[in-house]
Amino acid sequence: MVNGTLVNDLLPNPSVYLRIIRFLAILIIGIILTRAAIVPVIRRVLRKREAGTETIHSVVSLTSVIGYFLSFTIALQAANFGSIVTILGAMTAALVVAMGFGMRDQISNIVAGFLIYGSNPFIVGDYIKSQTAEGVVESIDLVSTTLSGSSSQKIVVPNAQLTTEELRNYTKASRTKASIRVTLPLEQLVEGTELLKDLVDKRSEVLDDPAPDIFYSETDGEVYAEIHFSLETSRNAKEIKSDILEDFTRQMVEAGLADMGDLDENEG
Repeated sequence: MVNGTLVNDLLPNPSVYLRIIRFLAILIIGIILTRAAIVPVIRRVLRKREAGTETIHSVVSLTSVIGYFLSFTIALQAANFGSIVTILGAMTAALVVAMGFGMRDQISNIVAGFLIYGSNPFIVGDYIKSQTAEGVVESIDLVSTTLSGSSSQKIVVPNAQLTTEELRNYTKASRTKASIRVTLPLEQLVEGTELLKDLVDKRSEVLDDPAPDIFYSETDGEVYAEIHFSLETSRNAKEIKSDILEDFTRQMVEAGLADMGDLDENEG
């Protein structure tokens, strides 16, 4: 009798095993749902929004952590481990408050990043202008947005700034953003760039605001000059760019600045 009582005291109540099994089952289901359903949907939405690789990785990682934590908490609750849930809830609340005070700016930028992905005020390639910055959108990350400014400057703008300031998107308006890219010999870069800008400025269809802007890049030893400008409408945009390129090529050759074979043109 004594031995039987000792065994019963050492072994947990059978209901505990059922609670553990219930906990593991719900936890596994939650993890599977997070990895097989929620994460792929989030990744697909971000790719549709043309989010950068780093942004997709950050959002997916954050979603996974939240999904696992919720699965763990729900599994504890379903298994009637109430005291553990209460402790975890208190710890989580304290952690959130501490992070809120220490990372106010980062959190506001992250929230703004989700708002930008949700409301879609601009996408990569749009020309935007806020109260403090303007340029062509190069990338949209969770915390900040990178613009290409004048003279190929990279402008990193916090997302919170773009959602609180007045923002103009010239590409989304009735105006059309156009670009022309040419490959120039390095020794003729200045003359060629000035000629290209002059030809664009002379076109009556090109708007003065925003003013045409030129960006430079280099790949495998080749130098590219790309000019961005705005048109009142997309009608005849292709013809306008073709005319500018034709005049550019002809005048470069006539001026002896380049041979036909030296020029690589791309209307953009």
